Amino acid sequence: MTTCTTSSTWLASPAQENAIVESQTPQSIGVYVSNPNISVRLTIQISGGIPVDQFPNTIASLFLEVNAPPSLRGGTVLVTSDLADASHLYTPMPVYGSGSYGFTTPIRTIEQLPSIYTEGLYMGSFNLQYAEQYTKGSFFAHLPLVYDADSQFRIPLLAELDPRTEKVIDLINPELKKAEGSGGYTPAKPEASDYQTPDGAPGGFYWDPINFSTTEMLIGVEPLLVASRINNVLPVGGLQGDDYVWQGGGNIAPYITTIRQDAADSQNNDAFLSGITFGVGGAAAIALVQGLPERISVPRKRLKIPKLRRKASDPVEEPRPDGQSATAPPDHAGSEA
Repeated sequence: MTTCTTSSTWLASPAQENAIVESQTPQSIGVYVSNPNISVRLTIQISGGIPVDQFPNTIASLFLEVNAPPSLRGGTVLVTSDLADASHLYTPMPVYGSGSYGFTTPIRTIEQLPSIYTEGLYMGSFNLQYAEQYTKGSFFAHLPLVYDADSQFRIPLLAELDPRTEKVIDLINPELKKAEGSGGYTPAKPEASDYQTPDGAPGGFYWDPINFSTTEMLIGVEPLLVASRINNVLPVGGLQGDDYVWQGGGNIAPYITTIRQDAADSQNNDAFLSGITFGVGGAAAIALVQGLPERISVPRKRLKIPKLRRKASDPVEEPRPDGQSATAPPDHAGSEA
């Protein structure tokens, strides 16, 4: 009996989301192309198995699919991250931002490599900290932020290129000017070569792709979710096989919070029993108050306390000068009174 009570108390108090998990984005990812008409689909898989620790080890794996007309197949795709990848494919970009990394891939490479993964070309894995929390029947997950301009005025970034490989080694924001009649902005100089890069290397423009879609997946969480109640999820996703999947374009940063069903039921049951106890106690108090008479009469006369009177036959001892006692005759006057 004690064990059940302890278990119920434990389940009835599901954990609160850790402030670090709640407030931070575990990773920020950007995708840019050498021509805005190159279409890109990015897939991010979040794996690590069903979490059994409070903060499980979480890995984000990136995959890329590209669709470009023949005239643009000589272009490149740039993926940026604010985390270094585990395989060291990404190189630091100090000018673009502290802690920024980039990985450039030619479109021909993406098309020519054998399709090992159905999601596209593998673009590296990242160890995420505080992306998931699982404790006391509650599960919280915040997935990487994928950002995109999502605007008809797509302002390019100026990339500094490695002269040997033409891979991006850094990014800067170029000087802009207002576009005539559109309200938007365009580069102040028409060619990237007109700009001075930080280290004097050749430059090139990189744009947000006009057609860009993102898929983010929590891998293997179906056993956890079917036994849980989803409290919050944004944007709307859904189970696909064993995985929970979000899809979107533009900016996307999915999150989900759940509570195990038996914990939720126990919590609701405790709340119900507490409500009954409160209700019964409150009803009894109301009934007691309602049963009292409107007025309670209090006697106004003081109660008489009888005085002790001695009998006429009782002798009275009076002290004598010699310290002995003598018996005085009864006080007849007092008795007659």
